[in-house]
Amino acid sequence: LAAIQHQPSDTMASPAPSPAKKAAKQQQHQRSSKLKAADRAASLAATRGVLDYLQLRVDHATLRSLYADEHRGPFVCRAIVGQQLSLPAQQVLMRLQCSGGSFPLAGVAVWFHGGAALLQRVILPELRHWAMIVHHDDAKNNQDDAMEIDTNNNNTENANNNNNNKKNQEVTMTDEFRAGFTASLCRLHASPWPSIPPAQLREWERTTATAALHGNTTTNNKRKKGASSSSTPDPTGPVTPEDLERYTQTVWDSVLHFLVGTEHATMEPPPAVVHFLLQTNLMQTDPEYTGHNAQQEAPLVITEKGYDFLIRDNQQQVWHFCLQYLQVVAANKEKGERMVKEALLLLICLSFSRLGEAYPASALTKSGRRMLKDLAHFGLLYVRELTIPVVPDGGGGGEPTTTTTKTVFYPTRVALSLIGPSTDGASKTTGGKNDAIIASPTAQWSLSSKALEQALAHPTSHDSSHLAIIVQTNFQVCAYTTSELHVSMLALFCDVSTIRRLPNVVFLMMTRNSVKSAFHLGIQARQMLRFLEKHAHPKLRVGQANGSLPGSTVSPLPSNVVDQIWLWDRERGRVNATLVFQHQCLMEGEFEAIYAFTTNVDKFPQGNVHVWSSKRKKLLFLNYGHAERIQNYIRQWRARQAARQRGGV
Repeated sequence: LAAIQHQPSDTMASPAPSPAKKAAKQQQHQRSSKLKAADRAASLAATRGVLDYLQLRVDHATLRSLYADEHRGPFVCRAIVGQQLSLPAQQVLMRLQCSGGSFPLAGVAVWFHGGAALLQRVILPELRHWAMIVHHDDAKNNQDDAMEIDTNNNNTENANNNNNNKKNQEVTMTDEFRAGFTASLCRLHASPWPSIPPAQLREWERTTATAALHGNTTTNNKRKKGASSSSTPDPTGPVTPEDLERYTQTVWDSVLHFLVGTEHATMEPPPAVVHFLLQTNLMQTDPEYTGHNAQQEAPLVITEKGYDFLIRDNQQQVWHFCLQYLQVVAANKEKGERMVKEALLLLICLSFSRLGEAYPASALTKSGRRMLKDLAHFGLLYVRELTIPVVPDGGGGGEPTTTTTKTVFYPTRVALSLIGPSTDGASKTTGGKNDAIIASPTAQWSLSSKALEQALAHPTSHDSSHLAIIVQTNFQVCAYTTSELHVSMLALFCDVSTIRRLPNVVFLMMTRNSVKSAFHLGIQARQMLRFLEKHAHPKLRVGQANGSLPGSTVSPLPSNVVDQIWLWDRERGRVNATLVFQHQCLMEGEFEAIYAFTTNVDKFPQGNVHVWSSKRKKLLFLNYGHAERIQNYIRQWRARQAARQRGGV
């Protein structure tokens, strides 16, 4: 205490930072936080599935809690190990599992040709990132105590201790991951939930059909609230994978039709979906609506974010919905963390279910059953209620006397792929020519072109999801499609009055007014061009791949069309409109007083108050946002001038 009291108080006497420095530091902190938020948003937008979300957003504590779930944790371990880890990392985990979960670091380095360098540079950081291992020293606590007691050891002793410590280091699996990984290896069932046997399901379907014939119209009423009869599977009959595919496409198309504002749509999304589209800023109320009750009667129109969502692939659209759903769930202050965990577990387990099989909703948790309804609104799951016969207790196998209702759900193909694209270990370890070929735009275009050519060569009723566009130099758009959704998407920036139809092709014209109307909705020029390039006809892509230089990217669109769209986009920035009010000075000295007041930085730190003025005409144009304050100042100044004139007289 004496030593502390006699120490000089230089730090206590340091001057406090000035207000200007505090403000500059606060602004720098705000800019850095905004940049970090933008980076997080960009990284989330680049994700392609649940596993990418886990890799970029979830911390180690949440990962361990996912592994620790008794029934669903093994499937999380199986998904990450099978689709995210490289082959060497998978080998390390399997050998650690067979070695009791722990092994000396020096022994692990012998397992690979790269030795300790490959282990320290690639494998161990990868496993630590997924909270699968802990890399610790057995004698760490003893070393810390020794360093506190004696800090004057010579260099030779320290080097010997470091060598001994490296020998004592071990690679150990975390308890949560080891338990989940062990259960994953020992589990006999491939699905996370027990599926309903086909014989039992057929019996329930017959009971449901019989109950419907005797006047129980519960299933029929629920069917009317959902999709149309042509797209929804028969609520009393068997459900096939083809039925699920049509159901998903119809429900999802209804959401996209609602986004683009298709008239005379056969099906509208439920109110919960409409509320979600507004909540996620994919749609907004029409800003040009001039009715009396604009808040409730104004129609909904698509936003810039909504159009960016619209031009994505079907798989990307579904994952974008799930990403927005996770963000909405996480916004709950009380249950946000727990609900996000439940949602992640449900999405991962859905990827291990089987297409066409029915699962009881009672196998899910209470939170999972609530999320089941949300996913069903977007067609990711098909939920139905079946009538089940109930045999009375002690009946000795007699005939059932009563019935009850049981809820079952069918995962669709889109729900099974929410985990993300498959990334096996071989592709992650090669890093050579195969990755470059797969990542090249020409290879991706050739793969999509083959599928599109086959669909156009053999057109059927369910091939309406394909779209091939040819943009001509006279701004005519030729779209090979049979889907009304695609026509509505093109109508956002094409002139609808110029539409011409053939059995499998639609002709429209892009005009200045139609493109500028799309700009007014918030659609950007880059989004239009990306949509047209993405759905370009296969013949244009083949010609581009053959005629372009290696490494160059040539657009399949005419250059004059691309340039003109950008010129129309730049027209919006030529003149910036500012809402102002005009003031005509009447008294002597009034112009100088108002000019000095509106240009005073102390009075208006943000500036932009004085827009334009003419001293000769004694005319000022001032920002309308400060009109009330300036008018009060003018009244007070005129009153003071009038009082001075009366006093002088």
